[in-house]
Parts: sequence; C-alpha cells; structure tokens
Amino acid sequence: MKPWTPDAEALGAALPSVAERLRRYRESGVDETISPHDNMFAADRRDHYFAVGRDAVAVIALAMLKIGADRFDNVLDLPCGSGRVMRHLARFLPEASMVASDIVPAHVDFCARQFGAAPLLSRHDLTEVEPGRPIDLLWCGSLLTHFPADRFTAALHHMVGWLAPGGVAVFTLHGRWSLRRQSDTPYTYLDDEIFAPIADGVARDGFGYADYPDHPGGVSVSLPPWVMRTIDGIDDVRVLDYTERGWDNHQDVLALWKVPIAARPWIFEERPDQVSRSS
Repeated sequence: MKPWTPDAEALGAALPSVAERLRRYRESGVDETISPHDNMFAADRRDHYFAVGRDAVAVIALAMLKIGADRFDNVLDLPCGSGRVMRHLARFLPEASMVASDIVPAHVDFCARQFGAAPLLSRHDLTEVEPGRPIDLLWCGSLLTHFPADRFTAALHHMVGWLAPGGVAVFTLHGRWSLRRQSDTPYTYLDDEIFAPIADGVARDGFGYADYPDHPGGVSVSLPPWVMRTIDGIDDVRVLDYTERGWDNHQDVLALWKVPIAARPWIFEERPDQVSRSS
C-alpha cells in the first residue's frame, strides 16, 4: 500500500480487483453456521444479522478504493463475537490471515474453528492486548460504543498502533443519530432517566456515557467534533472517512489510514509514482 493519496490512476487500478472480489463474495455466499453462544443472532431477525455483515464488507470495499488497495493480508476483527462480520470477511478476503479477538473465549474459539482465524483473547484493558503481527485491516464494530471517554481514547490510540504502515482501521460509533433514536423512536438504548447523563455529556462536551443498570458495560455517544479532537494528537494517521449512519443505517463509521499526516510528498512536489513513470 502506497504512503500517499492515490490519484485517479491508482483508483482505476484498484477498481476492477475490488469489483471482482465483491462479485466472488456475492456468488460464493457465507458460512451460515451459528454458534450456540452467538448473542447477536435472533431467529426472527436472521436477514438483518447477515445484512449487518454485508454492510461491513461494503464499508471495507470503499476504504480499499480510497487508498487504491486490492488486498489486505492481515485482518483483525475485534470484537469478533461469533462471526457476525468475520464470516463475511473470510469470503471477501479469502487469502487474508484472519485474527479473531473477543473478551468471551467461546466467541474466539468458534471463529478460530469455523473460519480458520488465529485466536486472540481480549482483555478489559485493551492496552494490554497485542495481536503479535502488524495489522493491515482492523474492523472494530460496536466496541467504542460501550466505553467511557478515558477508555475510548486509550483504546483508540492503542489499536491504531497495531496497524502496519498503510493499514486501515475501521471503527463504528454512536453519533448524532443515536441521540435522535433515543428521543424520537421506540428503539431506545436505555430508559430515559438512565440515558440522561449521556445526553447531558454530549450537550456539554460532545461525549456522553452511562453504565448499563443490570450488567457490566454501558453506552457512549460521541459526536464527530469530539472524535476529531481525540484523533488530533495521533500524528501517524490520516482520517480516511467519517460517515454518519454508515453501518447498518445506525452507527457512524470512522476509518483511519496509517500514513502520517505530515508525510511527503507535499503540495506541488512530484509523487514517487509520477517520478518513476516519467524517468
């Protein structure tokens, strides 16, 4: 993966490859084996379960096109659950070496056995977790959505450090829509009185969090300006994309690219690929 923004020529070179990947992925179908420990699967919402994974593939395909990439060799899914997304990644990126990570051992074991992923048991403190290899693609679906601000920031900074040069990390977040979903729809995250500290925090700082009342963890909402301030201190990444409601028409999608913000070439300088083509 080249450490500079691809031009139309690089995009054109990646487009046929990514399109072919998508064609083969659609035609091959995914492994529909469901783990008995899969707490995300509901028989009456089976179609939605598989649609969420297809959405993840679409997000990743767009990231590939943006950087002019035609493959990712080392892929980490955290939290992998029981393969809601990994079953799709395994077909979209069949040559990739997959790593399945979750804090629940049964989830990790299932993904390792069913999809051939390397197992990596996660921890409550993500800064204690290391994948043991540079990661070309990190898919982090609906993890930071459950962290208070200090854990959110520490985890984001640490996970970016796992990326290989030119690697991509995709995080999903609760953004502006989540406030409206709580206030204006029947699909609430928490009772209104429990959600109130989240709304207050967002109004004050752009970030809010509240614990679940009956089990560990909680819910966070992070507005885009707060997220951008959190990223501002990470000089070795660029913001590749931020799409509101970009995953499952629900969570925002943040994509970070492991290329330093100050990397050359600068404006008006010849790019390395242009120099080689003209010499």
